Amino acid sequence: MSTSSHKQEGLKTCLLFPPQWTPFNPHFALYTLAGHLRSRGIPVDTYDINLTFFNYLFSASYIEKFKQDYLACLSDLQAKQRSLNSSQQRQLLMMKQFIEEERESFDHLQENVQSALQTFKDPELFYQPDRLALAANLLEYFFKIFSLPHYPASIFLSFYHDHRFKLDLQSLIDIIGSENSFFEEYLAVFLAEEIYPKHYDVVAISINTDSQVLAGLTLAHKLKKKLHDKVHITIGGNYFTRLTSVLESKPQFFKLFADSLVWGEGEVPLEKLIKAVEAGKGFQDVPNLLYWDKHKGSIQKTEEQPWIKNLDELGMMDLAGIPLKDYLCPEISLPIQYSRGCYWGKCTFCDHFYGPKMGKKTMERLLAEIKHAQHHGINKFVFVDEMLSPLFVKAFSERLIEEGITIHWFTNCRTESGFTDEVMKLAYQAGLRMVMWGVESGNKRIMTMINKGVDLEKRFEPLGSADMAGIWNFAFIFFGFPTETIEEAFETIKCVSAPEFHIDSYGKSVFTPGKQSAIVKDPVKYGISEIYKDGLEFATWYNYTSTSGMTKKKTINKITRLCSTLFLMINKNQPPVWFKFINRDVLFLYLCQYGKKKIKSWRFRNLLALRTINKLPQLIIKHEADSKQ
Repeated sequence: MSTSSHKQEGLKTCLLFPPQWTPFNPHFALYTLAGHLRSRGIPVDTYDINLTFFNYLFSASYIEKFKQDYLACLSDLQAKQRSLNSSQQRQLLMMKQFIEEERESFDHLQENVQSALQTFKDPELFYQPDRLALAANLLEYFFKIFSLPHYPASIFLSFYHDHRFKLDLQSLIDIIGSENSFFEEYLAVFLAEEIYPKHYDVVAISINTDSQVLAGLTLAHKLKKKLHDKVHITIGGNYFTRLTSVLESKPQFFKLFADSLVWGEGEVPLEKLIKAVEAGKGFQDVPNLLYWDKHKGSIQKTEEQPWIKNLDELGMMDLAGIPLKDYLCPEISLPIQYSRGCYWGKCTFCDHFYGPKMGKKTMERLLAEIKHAQHHGINKFVFVDEMLSPLFVKAFSERLIEEGITIHWFTNCRTESGFTDEVMKLAYQAGLRMVMWGVESGNKRIMTMINKGVDLEKRFEPLGSADMAGIWNFAFIFFGFPTETIEEAFETIKCVSAPEFHIDSYGKSVFTPGKQSAIVKDPVKYGISEIYKDGLEFATWYNYTSTSGMTKKKTINKITRLCSTLFLMINKNQPPVWFKFINRDVLFLYLCQYGKKKIKSWRFRNLLALRTINKLPQLIIKHEADSKQ
């Protein structure tokens, strides 16, 4: 379905957002790029292919077809059993096991999926945590069985993995050439029905994470193969922005997938690229562009555009035509942005935007965008800024209260002293319900190496202030920073488990240094003996060996898993309800609905019950904490 409200003769442009991305909310790139282009008189159609892909998988007709294909695949593997390799034997074993142990669920797959979808979209059922947990289990079962014919690849609402993708160009070419991926069938149908008949002149594909690479480049390859020089294909987004130095020496990438690649902030380069295509001019004056020059037979890179300090210069976001009712949530939590860049910009592990350059909107512009979203029935927002400062949070909260704008929101922040009791109380009054804090580590030595720029003696005080105000504290943590010891890692585990640190929930990861980070530029200083730069050309990070500490990756992975195990042990193996929420947006919606005290008081009776797909898991509710905050 095309989603443009602007129709006129002339150059035809469309924006494509490919799978895989969690289909709960529209992606920020779609409506911000569309808004800017339309403000410059460029009509554009937007397609959230990620959303339509998942809705296609959930359709009754597809599920019935899939069941037949599953049994046919199983029969084929059984017929070839003696000649199967080890991976295929593993696949056969798992496919047989699913059918033997879960035949009833397999036979009722369509009904179970529809029941889960009803829970996710119904504004009453969604806010019943036992029903939501069951719905999540039903969808998890669906994706497990859906993944098996594509083994060793796997997909879910929140992730996609294909072990054939070795983070290099050749493995991508091989997978796409095999025409054997999750996305192949749907993308062929989508292009035939939605794109080819409309004869677009420019197709822009936004790829922001590695889980979108295969689908995004499959789209590009099919367009190239079918339309040749009849369309200009350009790729943009955060993922390939980090890989421009790699792509500068990859002519095959441009021959197979794209005519150009926009790196960095995309609004102005995309606008100028479209105008250059329309005028039939060269691209040397289009900033932030890698492109294949047919005349020179080589890749050309244009100059970087000046950093845009006043974001009001860009066109305002435009939600017109975005199918807001089709997302897998009863309410949209819309990504919104006040600033770009990082006002600190000195963390040694980070390479976001490669420096502290900042661009901001005026408060008037930000409030205008919020009111635009409210016009579309949206009152919940997630700030996608690197972080919001205490000064901004205070000023923003005051304006919301002053103008009587009722919204709920959550954001990223640093654990800095400006987040006082007064500021957090004011922010709660203005609708702030969750802060995602960059806690990173519980150990002072590691934090000093990270260079967060906060007072290490007082950095948990802002979390205490947020807690008193009724704001949920989410902590980002990681394990495996160079030279980190097991004892130091346990200090981080203590942070997320002990009540005195005021952490309500957390997201953990294994540390990997970004390719443009300070650590990579001076590895010896940070205790790195070797950085492995060969291979993994499409990774946005490097593997490395540390001189001391947890030098083995197996040890780091065990510590990371142990964090969850110990957290559950402390909670007597009665998981808090947020443990089963698919992502932070769901937690945020629950906080808006019930308040922090109630969410903190709800637990599931036992861990095993959370994995069933045939009955509701039991809740433990402490009634004394049931009043809304």
